[in-house]
Amino acid sequence: MSIATKRGDKGETSLVGNVRVSKGAARVEAYGTIDELISSMGFARSICDDAEVRERTKSIQRELFAVGSALAMPPSEPGRPGFSPAAGLKPGLPPETDESNVTAAMI
Repeated sequence: MSIATKRGDKGETSLVGNVRVSKGAARVEAYGTIDELISSMGFARSICDDAEVRERTKSIQRELFAVGSALAMPPSEPGRPGFSPAAGLKPGLPPETDESNVTAAMI
């Protein structure tokens, strides 16, 4: 089964809405890195025995997914309201992420 798009690579990729950008664009690197983090957190969650840590991790994954989705959208056109990657996210990190609160059970 082929998954080729037959459009040629040319060092570009598509954002949502088929807007073409360089594969080297900061937003492409950012959403790729966020996607890898979400995946790693999912694996960690799958082997974690602590239900509370699993739930917190799941919540963080959901927030990261929203950020990654926002980065995959093209910038807004002038005069049109844009989507802020941080819209709706909780400000700052939850207290349990403070390094002074990290316990062996959370690692």
